Amino acid sequence: MARYECFTRSKQEGDSLITPATKALEQIGFKVRSSAEGSISLIETAPVQRLRDRVLVQMDQTPNNELQCVVSNEAIATSKHNPCLAAFQTLINTLNSLQGVEIDCPVLQ
Repeated sequence: MARYECFTRSKQEGDSLITPATKALEQIGFKVRSSAEGSISLIETAPVQRLRDRVLVQMDQTPNNELQCVVSNEAIATSKHNPCLAAFQTLINTLNSLQGVEIDCPVLQ
């Protein structure tokens, strides 16, 4: 199973980190699967051979501007083609480009 997780914090009050992250993922072929206040789930729309290869993204934002992101699928993480890691990198690059955002990500350390 491939699973990547990060936590981000915005120093600016009222900043929604979910919005730019969602837009970036939609640009690479994800669609919103479900959403509720402060929480969103996206799914990869590219055709896959097995359902377990489909990448899922779950993002939850707290009222104090903290965002938890989990990107996962059931495929083997050591594969040369790892769409889960590619989606995670897109998410990290997007959040990294925003001003006043701190990223806590064990995978990148």
